[in-house]
Amino acid sequence: QLKRDNIEGFLEYNLNDVRLVSGLDDKMKLIQLVMGMCTVGHVPYEEYGFSSRWLEGALITDLHRKGIVCPNRNPVDESGDIKFAGAYVQEPTAGRHEWVFSLDLQSLYPSIIMSLNISPETKIGKVLNWNVEAHIRKEISEYHIQDSDGKETTVDREEFVLFMKNGKFTLSSNGILYRTDKVGLIADILDRWFSERLEYKKLLKKAAHAGNSEQEEYWDLRQHIQKIFLNSLYGVLGLPVFRFYDVDNALAVTATGQDVIKTSARVVNLKYNGLLDTKDEDYCLYIDTDSLYFSVVPFGGGKDKAIEMARDAESHLNQFYDRMAKQLFFIPGRHRFVIKGETI
Repeated sequence: QLKRDNIEGFLEYNLNDVRLVSGLDDKMKLIQLVMGMCTVGHVPYEEYGFSSRWLEGALITDLHRKGIVCPNRNPVDESGDIKFAGAYVQEPTAGRHEWVFSLDLQSLYPSIIMSLNISPETKIGKVLNWNVEAHIRKEISEYHIQDSDGKETTVDREEFVLFMKNGKFTLSSNGILYRTDKVGLIADILDRWFSERLEYKKLLKKAAHAGNSEQEEYWDLRQHIQKIFLNSLYGVLGLPVFRFYDVDNALAVTATGQDVIKTSARVVNLKYNGLLDTKDEDYCLYIDTDSLYFSVVPFGGGKDKAIEMARDAESHLNQFYDRMAKQLFFIPGRHRFVIKGETI
């Protein structure tokens, strides 16, 4: 109707839409971002909306440069996607809370993939009756192990521990076994992307310090692209159209993530119960995927106390993760679990 009754108003309305979109892109550089993502992923620009394609393109290119032939895609099951558990979100403690600090596990899902060496070619079998809490409490007397060919073996606890130690296998929370004598292709490219992002961030700081705004903008874009790739890869592991699709691996990431964040909350709660002389009190106000929220009001409150308690919890958890990596997931070497205080 505006076009019919007021053509000049209609044109101005559309021109203003263009100005707004152009202004948004001038500020956010979204077109440059998606062009950069497609360039890194070796796909046409119009495929920027399909993460499986630009991630697959990056992986195929990486394998090609190493002289490795990429496998064909598996036929997609048209009957529907297989569902698997996602991130853990705890119901928040209702009410207004003061002097709250948050702790954030750095790049949790990529860290799990690299720590456990999760990849299609490193998966060697599964423990059919695996339950990490029952194992820690020594409630499992027999472990039923199934290899990649479907053959099952039953061993007692002592034999199982020796099997894991001698084989240098890792074990995810959903019971999937991974070999660590060679780095998996998924873990390897994530490690490289991590290193590249750190390098880009260093160059970003260098350009900012030198007052070179053009270079600063360029390196900021590059590190942002790397961050998107790092945080997107785990998600497509459970996507049937993805060439490296494996629902066991997808669940291994999310289920292990649930155990890591839940265990982190329990460790801090245990410490706080000891400090406050309470028993089985839950001081964690909220959990969301990779983040924990605690209030320091029980300790008197205040900004200084919040900073002190956040740093103490961070240090306590990072020391605990060395033990957790070995006891819960049998990681034989270096792990990538790191938590940091985020906000108050």
